[in-house]
Amino acid sequence: MPKTIFHIDANSAFLSWSAVEKRKQNPDLDLRLIPSAVGGQVHSRKGIVLAASLPAKACGVRTGEPLYLALRKCPNLHIEPPDFHIYEKYSKQMYALCNRFSPDLMKFSIDELFLNYTGLERFWGSPMKGAERIRDTIYKELGFTVNIGISTNNLLAKTASDFEKPNKIHTLYPSELAQKYWPLPIDRMFMVGKSTCARLKKLGIYTIGQLSKTDLSILRYHFKTFGLQLYQYANGISTDDFKPIEVPKSIGCGITTPQDVTTLSEILRVAMALTQKAVHSLRSQKLTCQSVEVSLKRTDFISFSHRCKGDTPLDDFKSIFALVKQAIEEMWANQPLRALSVRLCNIEIDAIMQYTFFGSAKAEQNRALQTAMDQIRAKYGYESITIASILNNPLCNHVTKTQPLDISSQL
Repeated sequence: MPKTIFHIDANSAFLSWSAVEKRKQNPDLDLRLIPSAVGGQVHSRKGIVLAASLPAKACGVRTGEPLYLALRKCPNLHIEPPDFHIYEKYSKQMYALCNRFSPDLMKFSIDELFLNYTGLERFWGSPMKGAERIRDTIYKELGFTVNIGISTNNLLAKTASDFEKPNKIHTLYPSELAQKYWPLPIDRMFMVGKSTCARLKKLGIYTIGQLSKTDLSILRYHFKTFGLQLYQYANGISTDDFKPIEVPKSIGCGITTPQDVTTLSEILRVAMALTQKAVHSLRSQKLTCQSVEVSLKRTDFISFSHRCKGDTPLDDFKSIFALVKQAIEEMWANQPLRALSVRLCNIEIDAIMQYTFFGSAKAEQNRALQTAMDQIRAKYGYESITIASILNNPLCNHVTKTQPLDISSQL
């Protein structure tokens, strides 16, 4: 029997969740009905639009653009600072509500999830009726709207949910590919970014339909093994089973600094704070990493990154920061920076920790220290203990309010 998969995506999640929370204090103010955006503070240069209301979008405001550009387009734009504690709360509430309709869920990101509706028609009606009931219940009980995509696999369900917004339900069954999917421009297909899009257009491929009919050997020649995945996705084929994703692909933490960072010691202090935050998230999920990737952005907005790999899976701050420090020292060219991020990669669960004969005692001491810090934070909060060299450092203080980002596996 074919599966029935829902992809449930909160509309402008950060803005919607901030709006719902604000209305609890002021019922007359709804950020969704005025030109508004969620983003950092302009004066601290953490000015990126994370989400925008429909009135703001009508003025040309776009997600991902600097706030100063958004303010040029919309001078009366209301800027709401991000609050990841609120986002986490509503994300958990949405997940728990959907769990009432199906026991088989897969969290894809903080504001979207997949729901396996296969065989549940006897309880909630047809897929369309079931989706309507979920959508309406979320709005009635939680106060925000969602889009729901319905199909037979994760790929097509996610694509369908991204059709017209907000508060819509769309289907994209295999029988509807020619009508709804293939006419779309190639950059609307999942896994096709700017670079891949440009390469496809050089081959004369502008729509998903054209890609679906391209000779597979041509795609393999230009894209190697990725060519097969492009071909399958263009034809609506997703071979991955519906199962919970327990291990993220990476865990990262980044910051745009309030002022330029010009010395190696300053850079390392900020990197230390970012690494500490990412490692805390890693350990809270009982995971390990084996490599790190550090990205630096210069004051001319040019970015570059470098990756370093360890010999064994790691989960303690000292060992992981040694890799971060190595990456920075190998790529920094004495130029002032405005942004820095640290990403823990090659994530594993239940990895075997391997030490050298002479280094095992030292490694165990590091792990014991890390465990003690975990216990203190669990009881008194994350800010209750930190590394002395970053204590009360103005640059590092901004990192405390930064939320680690878990990047989940792909479809």
